[in-house]
Amino acid sequence: MCRYALGLKLVLLAYSYGIISCRKIERFARENLVAMWLTQEQRPTYRAITRFIVSEELKEMIQSSFKEFHSYLKAQGMIDEASFIDGTKILANANKYSSVWKKRTIKYSELNVEKARQLIHEIKQAEVKINVNEEKFDIDQLDTVIALLEQRIEELNQRVSETAKVSPNPAKQERRHAKKYLHALDHCRQKHLEYQAQAQIAGQRNSYSKTDHDATFMRLKEDPMRNGQTKPAYNLQIMTNSQYVLGYSLMQNHTDTRTLIPFLHQLDPKRRFGSRDCR
Repeated sequence: MCRYALGLKLVLLAYSYGIISCRKIERFARENLVAMWLTQEQRPTYRAITRFIVSEELKEMIQSSFKEFHSYLKAQGMIDEASFIDGTKILANANKYSSVWKKRTIKYSELNVEKARQLIHEIKQAEVKINVNEEKFDIDQLDTVIALLEQRIEELNQRVSETAKVSPNPAKQERRHAKKYLHALDHCRQKHLEYQAQAQIAGQRNSYSKTDHDATFMRLKEDPMRNGQTKPAYNLQIMTNSQYVLGYSLMQNHTDTRTLIPFLHQLDPKRRFGSRDCR
């Protein structure tokens, strides 16, 4: 617990100085006198700092700190029973031009499926001899079709070497078509995997950032261009009482309509608020 406390002090101090890079925090711990005093002149590596920031221990420390702080304020009579919850959107440390929209992903995925089916139809018309059922083709069968094309190309290579003096050589023509469709289908397969990964990352959200998968594109209050441009951000929910912060949560929802109940359940896992209070 002692090393976790020292790590938390170092990270909070570095963040207060605007230092968020783990490598820069490592250097900060070596060169800054206050940081050296807080960490008792220990020199954690950037890997150790990274593991600490994403660890479950840090999350439990923060949650327990808020619980102890709440209990102390209540015992001292510094807060009452009325608490207030409000939210604000904070800009994520991500590229604002790195958006991935779920609707666009679904649209492009459907177009990719149609393109793959069209390629299968063209393969049949080009008389490339592979055993593929065009009517029952599914996008998940691309690996099988590509394997059949690769096998057919190997057979054609053998035939071309055996009939090198034949001109025009029909085996060469078929091999040329097979290679063209092999590259096209492989591109469709890569796009299919890419769209699957994008949909999985997005989950129930409508968008995310390529450089910060947890950030969702939202409209912020700060809009210098005045064009309603969406930016990668988080929805920060805070509960206060008598100007004391008693809890917080970073949400991925772009509105506050669906954040109240999850936030209350996070503050009170035993759900002592009751269903009537959560409405």
